Amino acid sequence: MELDYVNITLKEMFYSPLTLTIGRQEMIFGNAMVVANSGQSTTSLTADDYSARTGFDAIRATFDYEPWTVDLIYSKIDEVYEAEDQEDEDLYGINVGYQFDSYEAEAESYLFVKDADAKDIYTLGARGSISPVEGLELGAEIACQFGDYSASRDQKAWAGELLSSYTFDNEYQPALRAGYYYRSGNKAAKTTGDYEGWDPMYEDQVLGRIYDALFAGLNCGCNSNVHIINIGASINPIKDVSLNIDYYNYTLDEKFATGAHPASSDYTVTDNDDAGDEVDVVAEYAYSEDVTFGVELNWFFPGNM
Repeated sequence: MELDYVNITLKEMFYSPLTLTIGRQEMIFGNAMVVANSGQSTTSLTADDYSARTGFDAIRATFDYEPWTVDLIYSKIDEVYEAEDQEDEDLYGINVGYQFDSYEAEAESYLFVKDADAKDIYTLGARGSISPVEGLELGAEIACQFGDYSASRDQKAWAGELLSSYTFDNEYQPALRAGYYYRSGNKAAKTTGDYEGWDPMYEDQVLGRIYDALFAGLNCGCNSNVHIINIGASINPIKDVSLNIDYYNYTLDEKFATGAHPASSDYTVTDNDDAGDEVDVVAEYAYSEDVTFGVELNWFFPGNM
């Protein structure tokens, strides 16, 4: 037997606005661009996706001053033995959110710190979303990173997202969506000075199932060093059944050096920034409130890279 997500929640601790949660817990902020997955499970194409362990061993203090919400977090990501002569990996952060009275609008800003041995990465960002008319949702997020990439190099990176979706007023709930995702990259030949590759931190976004599994990692062209364009659609043709299709286009922010791909020596790359395209089709059946069956069909089309 293996226990997971075991924690203690203390509501109205000391005074009514404060809730304290201690133990393994889910923590998802914003669109999961920075903090959502502790990395306890590896990306895979096999069925263990369904039991992926994404929780954080953390202490989370939530202050509810409606319409304001303030979260203070501390998490132990990895603990190393003293004999290894390394520091533990820890996460610290603050997230401040505000819920507006109209247009279902919300905004939040955050500062998260990844403290891992010689690497101290500070991520400062802001996110907002709004529904100006019924059925239409718009969102945006931008963040910068600074701090110490290593003992001799500073971190200097950027990330951003633009999201939109429209759900038609119809019994089948057809919807269209489009998104743009940017993660800065570091030039292959740049080995000194500021490191400009975006550190994915503890993100939990899958923007193309195959591409994410093959090329995830620092500066590898998936959740770092990439421009991604996404167009998708969904519909519920019958009760409890949903169909989704997504198209992704990938362009590197900074080209790789010709030779082995940084993520794996199994792949050889050229000095071209056209990384490829992917189409994902997903069908799901909600058998009950707690059980859902699904099937995916995914195609990746390598680009000139």
